[in-house]
Amino acid sequence: MKSFIKTSYQQLLERYQISKLAIASLSKGLINRNLFNNVEKYCMFIGYPRSGHSLVGALIDAHPNIILSHELDALQYVEAGFSKLQLYSLLLNNSQYFINKEKSLIPETEIPKGRFKYKVPNQWNGKFANLKIIGDKRGGGTTKRLKDNFQLFKDLENQVKIPLKILHVVRNPFDNISSIYKKCLSKSLEWSIDYYFDLCYANEYIIKRIDSNKIFLLKLESLIENPQMQLKEITQSFLELETNDDYLEDCSSIIFSSPNKSRSKCPWNQDLIELTQRKIDQVNFLQGYNYDN
Repeated sequence: MKSFIKTSYQQLLERYQISKLAIASLSKGLINRNLFNNVEKYCMFIGYPRSGHSLVGALIDAHPNIILSHELDALQYVEAGFSKLQLYSLLLNNSQYFINKEKSLIPETEIPKGRFKYKVPNQWNGKFANLKIIGDKRGGGTTKRLKDNFQLFKDLENQVKIPLKILHVVRNPFDNISSIYKKCLSKSLEWSIDYYFDLCYANEYIIKRIDSNKIFLLKLESLIENPQMQLKEITQSFLELETNDDYLEDCSSIIFSSPNKSRSKCPWNQDLIELTQRKIDQVNFLQGYNYDN
C-alpha cells in the first residue's frame, strides 16, 4: 500500500512539474523564437552510459553553429506533447545552464548530478554564432525510450520538421561494462554485462528502422587516436557544417591521450571474458573489439 501511495505521489509530482515546465518553456520559447529561425537539423544520441557521451557532446556543443543539451531527455517532452518551440527552449536553456550556471527551467530533481564536466577553451559551449543544429546528448535513456516506443522517433520528426541526425557512440565493451559496474556498486559484473547488451540489442532494433544516412557510428578509441579527423567526419560530412582549424585544435586539446582501460580494475575471469566475447561477435557495430585490444 505504501509503495502504491509513493508511486501515485511521484506520478502526480511529475505531472505537476511537466505542467509548470510547459508554461515556462512556452514563455521562454516565444521570447527567444527568432534565435531558432535558421535551425536546419536536429541531433540526438543513442548508446550506453559511461561510453564517452559527455566528452563527445561537449566537443559538438563547442561548435559555433550547434547547441547540444546535456542529458535533457528530450523525448520525455516530445511524449508529453511539447511544441517545437518549447523543446528548443529547453535544449538551449539546458546547454547554457551546464556551462554558465544560469538558472535552469528544469526542476533540480530532474537535473543530472554534477555540472558539465568538459568545456572546450575559446569555443562556443552553451552559446552560438548562428544556430543551425540543435539537439540532446542523452544516449542510454534515448535508447530505452525508443526501444519501448519507437513511435517517439516519428513524433519528433513530425514535431521539428527538419532532418534528424543520430550519433551512436561506442567504446570497447569490456571497458564500457567495467565502468557501468564501477558506477553501480550494488550490482554484479554479470548484471552489468546483461545491462550493456540489452542496450546493444535495443540499438540494433532502432538502427534497422532508421535510414543509414541518419546515423553516425563513432568509436571512442578512433576519436582519441585521431580527434581532428573524426571531428571533421562528424561536423563536415555528417552534420554538413563548416569547421575551422581553431575549433578542431581547441577540441583536440581536451581529449585524453589514451582510452581509459577500466577493464583492468574489475574482477573479470576467463568465463566472463569468453561470454562477453561471444556476445560481442553477434553485434555488427561491435566487431573488432576484444579484451586485449
